[in-house]
Amino acid sequence: MRYHLKGYAGAFSRREKMPFDDAVKRKLSEFRQHALNISTAPPFKSSDNYTYKVREEVIGNLASQIPEVLGVSQIIGKRSVKSIAKRYFDDIQKQRVKEESGRINNYLGSQLEALIYEVKTFLSGLSVPRKNLTTAGNSAILIRKLNRINRFSKPQARAAELVRIIDELSNIELIENDRITDFLKARSSSNKNALDLVNKLENNLRDLLRKEGRKRFDDRYLNIIPASVQKGAKKRFQNEGEKSTSEDLFSYLSFSDYVKIFLEESNWNISFSKIFPSKEWIEIKMEEIKPIRNSLAHSRGIKNDQFQRLRINCSDIEDKINKHCQKG
Repeated sequence: MRYHLKGYAGAFSRREKMPFDDAVKRKLSEFRQHALNISTAPPFKSSDNYTYKVREEVIGNLASQIPEVLGVSQIIGKRSVKSIAKRYFDDIQKQRVKEESGRINNYLGSQLEALIYEVKTFLSGLSVPRKNLTTAGNSAILIRKLNRINRFSKPQARAAELVRIIDELSNIELIENDRITDFLKARSSSNKNALDLVNKLENNLRDLLRKEGRKRFDDRYLNIIPASVQKGAKKRFQNEGEKSTSEDLFSYLSFSDYVKIFLEESNWNISFSKIFPSKEWIEIKMEEIKPIRNSLAHSRGIKNDQFQRLRINCSDIEDKINKHCQKG
C-alpha cells in the first residue's frame, strides 16, 4: 500500500503547518494506536484461580470414588487416585493454556507483521531533509529504525518497540520523496538569497571599519583593529599563502571579530556608540546572525524562520550604518 500525501508547500519552516505534515502525523498516529493495541493485549487465562481450584477439587473427589466403585480400594487408595486425577487435570489445563496462548500469539504476531509491512511501505515514500539529501532520497534511514523490533521475540514486546519508534518518527522533520526535487531547488534558492544578505552585510561592515579607521588614523587605519584581532587576521592571511587574493587585513576578519572591534573601549566611545544604539544591541544582532552564517558557510540548509531572522537583523544593522553615512 502506498500513501500519497498532497500539499507540501514551503521548504524550510517547521512551524508553518502544512497539509503534508498533518497527513504524516495523522498516519503515524494511526500506526501507533494499532501497535499500542497489540502491545497491551492481555495474555490468555483459562479462568480465575478460584474456579480452577474448585474444578480441580471436584474432579479429584469424583476420581477418589472410583476404587470403591470398582472394588479395588484395598489396592489403590482414594488419596492416590485423587492426587493422580488432580495432576492429570492440571496437566490438561496447562496444555490448554499453552495452546491457546500460542494461538493468540500467532494471531498478534500476524497482525504485527502486517502492520510493520504497512509502516515500512509508508516510510519508503518519505525522507529526512538533511544537508546531504539528494533526489534519490534517504528513506533507508527511516526504515532501518524498524530493525530494532527484531531484538524482541514476543509480539507484545515487539509492538511496544514499534510504538517507541513511531514516537521518534513523529518528532523528525520529513519530506515526501516526490517533492524532493522541488525542495532542493527551494533550499538552494533560499540559501543563495541568505548568502547574498550575509555577504552584503560583511562588505558594509568592512567598508564601515575602513571609513572609521581613516577618520581616526588616516593611512594607519588598520589601527582600529585591536592587536589580538589583527594577530588572528594575519594568521588567516598567511595560511592562505598563494591563494590569497587581497592584502587588505579587513578581508581576513572572522565574523566574531566585528563585534570585538566595535566593543573595544576606545572604538566604541569615539566611533561606534554614535552608530549603534548600545553595545547590547549590536552584540545581540550579530550573535543571532552568526549561527545562520555558519550554517550557510558549511552548505547546510536553513529554515524559513532563520532566513527571516537573518533578513531582519541584517536590515537593522545596515539601516544604522546607512543613516550614519548619510550624516557624513
